[in-house]
Amino acid sequence: MEKYPKAEPYIRNLMGVEFIYIGNYVAAKGAFEQVLSYMPHLSANHTNLGLSLAVLGQNDQAQKALRTALTLDDHNQKARAILQAVRENAGR
Repeated sequence: MEKYPKAEPYIRNLMGVEFIYIGNYVAAKGAFEQVLSYMPHLSANHTNLGLSLAVLGQNDQAQKALRTALTLDDHNQKARAILQAVRENAGR
């Protein structure tokens, strides 16, 4: 990232995905929050943050991130599916 600072948001996004893959959801959340500080206009970034928040049990924040994702891209099926799962889980 030092050599190519413009690539940092993309690298952090990949790191976040890897953290999700290995089950380190706290680190994933941090990575996705950093990505959003660079690229808040991309729906997928809010979706990724919403997923990490949902897995951490932070349902209110997850729903907020996922609703933002859907506001940015109403066709984001991943965000829609995760939001539905979070809502169903919150009702239990």
